[in-house]
Order: sequence, then structure tokens, then C-alpha cells
Amino acid sequence: MSNRILVRPAPATQRKRRPWLRLAAAALLLAVLLVPFSGYLLVRDGGDAPRVWGLVLDGQLPTLHRSSAAAVRLASGTLDSVAVSGTPFALGDWSSAVALWAMAREGADLSRVVELRHYAQSTQAEARALIPFFRERGADTVALLTSSFHTARAERIFNSLSGGDPVFVAVDVGDRGFRPWGWWSARGMAKVWFEETAKTLWSGIELLFGDRDLDGASTTVVPGIESRLEMAGGVPVAPDSLRRRAAAEAAALSPEIPFEEMDALDGGPQPELSSSSEAAESSSTESSSALSSSAPSETAPVSSSRGDADAAKETR
Repeated sequence: MSNRILVRPAPATQRKRRPWLRLAAAALLLAVLLVPFSGYLLVRDGGDAPRVWGLVLDGQLPTLHRSSAAAVRLASGTLDSVAVSGTPFALGDWSSAVALWAMAREGADLSRVVELRHYAQSTQAEARALIPFFRERGADTVALLTSSFHTARAERIFNSLSGGDPVFVAVDVGDRGFRPWGWWSARGMAKVWFEETAKTLWSGIELLFGDRDLDGASTTVVPGIESRLEMAGGVPVAPDSLRRRAAAEAAALSPEIPFEEMDALDGGPQPELSSSSEAAESSSTESSSALSSSAPSETAPVSSSRGDADAAKETR
């Protein structure tokens, strides 16, 4: 007999699996290596070329860094006019009104600023509500001032819905809560990355199958000089909700601070109310006191009725 050793060949199925496993392992390794660079896919910056219009997107509370960047560009002449997008957020105040208050404190010319008030709850709904405003004014190019991680998605959505009329160019105003490189080193930045990546994927689906009709009728345009800011002596007063919140926080931290000093906690002493406001308050106080004095006494009828009863008994 021969001393040959017969070796059976591996089944065809086993031979076919190995290349797929290798490809899957290579793809996984490549994804792991590229994920750290994915933060740059969220950022897009078109630069600070001079433009007629700039749009400050909503979602900047409480830092107001987007409107602050707009105020700087207004002062430098990079932007001629600025529209501030805003939604209601507390006790009847609008985020755009708070932004204008901050811009005025930085010296911005409110005659070159407008509020665009709406009720959009997403960037795509915001774009559908705001694009008609710029079309009506014949804008050719609009600068989108927003946070770094939001620039690429916002520019993609606005240009997709506008169809190039007008063209929107994202301007990266930075954000202290995110860095394109090193986003995994802090929990807050990692959270921003995960959320923005998910929103980017979902917005792509919305652009394909969602509502693309523009809805400018739902937007209210409020000129900056006519916005709902209390102006006294040319110094803007903070909206009511901010002042109440500052007073509540001050009372919680330092109960011994007098109430009249709490108005100065949001950036310096606040101006007094206008004479019309004081007159309204005094008139309401006088009317309330007059009503209280003219109200009938509850005890008087009782005592008089008792006296009448006693007199009736004596007569009997």
C-alpha cells in the first residue's frame, strides 16, 4: 500500500466565507479610523465675504453667540442687514427678542435688524418658514450664521429647499460646546456629535420624502426698532422672563439681597420704567383702592339687622 495521506479539500462554503469576513473586518477597521475625523463632516464655512443679508438661526440660547457674531459683522460692514430667527420660549418672550436685546447692548444698530418670529421646531421647518422672506426682498446670497456643528446640515437644507433662490452660505461662528477634532474627549461634545449625526441622516430622509412646500405666511416680521423691547433712555431693558429668572436665582443664592437690587443682576443697573408705565400702575392702584373703599361692609348689615330685631322685640 501507498503511504500517501489524503487531505480533503475544504467545502466550497467555507472557502467563500473567508473573503467576506476579511472585507467586513477591513471595513470595520476603516470605520474606526475614520470616525474621529467625522466631526469635520458636520462643519462648513463659506467665509466672511461682504453680503447684503445675514440670517441668525434659532437655537442659540442661552449663550447668544450667534447674534453676538452678527453684531460684530454689522459693525465691521461685512453684513448690511441681519434677520434674527426666533421662536417663543417662556412667558410670552421670543428668543429673537432676547437676541436683539443682547445685540443692542453690544451697540448694534437695530434699524438694520429684523425679527423673524415663527413656530418651527426643526431646521427644515425653519427654512420653509424663512426662505420666502428673502425671496420677497430679492436677496441673491444670504449668510447663515450658526454654530459650527450645525453649519453643514443647515446649508444643505436651506439650499435644497430654496433651489438656489437665494443661495445660502453657512458661516461658522464657533461653539464652545463642540470641536471637530477631539469631540470624543468630552461627554458634552460626544453628545453633540451623536445628535447632529442622527439629525443629518434624518434630514436627508425628510428632504427626500418630507414636505418641501414653503410657508412664509406663518412668519411674523418685526423691525428691530419696533421689537418688543422696553426702551428707556436709549438703554434696552431685558425681557421680563430674563429679569424674573435673574431675580429668582439671586433670591435663591443670596436671600439677603433686597428686591430692588435684583434688577441690576443681569448686567448693571436697569433704567426706571417709563412715565406711561408708572401712570398705568398708579391708576390701577388708585382704582383698586377706590373699589375696596366703595365695597359694602359685610359686618354692617349684620349689626343693623340685629338692632332692628331688638327694636322689634321691645315694640312687641
